Amino acid sequence: MVSSVSLHSLHFGSSADFSILALIAFVLMACSWAARTRPAVSFFRVHYYYYYYYYYYYYYCYYYYYRYYYYINSDFSLLFGFIKCSFFLVLKAQWSKTLEEAGNQKKRADMLEVELQMLRSQASTMDSSAFVAKEEVNALRLKIEELETERRRLEEENRSLEMKLEQITLQGYHDPTKTKVLHFGMNPASLAKQQRLEEHQRLKEENERLRQLVLREGGSVPERVEGAVTLQSSQEIAELKKQVESAELKNQRLKEVFSTKIQEFRKVCYKLTGYQIDMTTENQYRLTSLYAEHQEDCLIFKASRSSGAKMQLLETEFSRTVRELIELHLLQQDSIPAFLSAVTLDLFSRQTIA
Repeated sequence: MVSSVSLHSLHFGSSADFSILALIAFVLMACSWAARTRPAVSFFRVHYYYYYYYYYYYYYCYYYYYRYYYYINSDFSLLFGFIKCSFFLVLKAQWSKTLEEAGNQKKRADMLEVELQMLRSQASTMDSSAFVAKEEVNALRLKIEELETERRRLEEENRSLEMKLEQITLQGYHDPTKTKVLHFGMNPASLAKQQRLEEHQRLKEENERLRQLVLREGGSVPERVEGAVTLQSSQEIAELKKQVESAELKNQRLKEVFSTKIQEFRKVCYKLTGYQIDMTTENQYRLTSLYAEHQEDCLIFKASRSSGAKMQLLETEFSRTVRELIELHLLQQDSIPAFLSAVTLDLFSRQTIA
């Protein structure tokens, strides 16, 4: 099997390996040659001086010639066998090294295959995360729009209530020529109003900042989705969620403040005017006097327009009992405050007489 291998197919580790093997083979052959030729030389010297032994000398010359020819052939056969064995050992070592490298390459290929599968799974996970992030961004935008609408509605309602309170405070229920109203510079009403204004201003700034943030992120979020969502986009979504929660909490607090202020406003109106005002339907208001003899005794006014510029008194069972006051103050004088004051005085006088 070794002899069939060509020299071109053999790969030695280095040129020094082959040189060492050749030197060892040469030394072994030289030692063997010297050990076999020394007796022969002595024999030739002895027989050289005895010519009468020429025949024997000739015989022994041929004898040793063929003998050493055999030994030379044996040495060369030994040398070639040694070289073949050396080639076989080198070829076996090279083959083992090749098998080891092939095993390492296979292991590396398996590791690369596992890494490729991990990258594919990560890519699919990132695609799904990108879709979820896009859905969350859209939901947050809708939530912010709803909060913005709610904020505008509450601002309109608060503005309307402030206008009504200011109208009642400045125009009704006292005679400026006879009564002088004093106001403290740091009264609770002014402080509450100032706090409301500051809260409204902060809420406006917060909503404007959120709106600008969403508009600014609107152009960059899809690009991040196409390139795979990173950890930074997740942090921005969490920040938006926190901001939405903060805005919701502020709106809830504002609703509670509005509810409290509305109740305070109703109580103040009831104490100052002597009438409890309730909104029964749209643009329709029911007034119940503090001095009403029955709970059903009430007056109902309807605003002809949403602004309330023109008020119309609707007929009720109680209104039929004050027709004289209606004709005097509403039809002739066209003054609703004077009519309400007259009704209050009439009911108060009834209770006093009773």
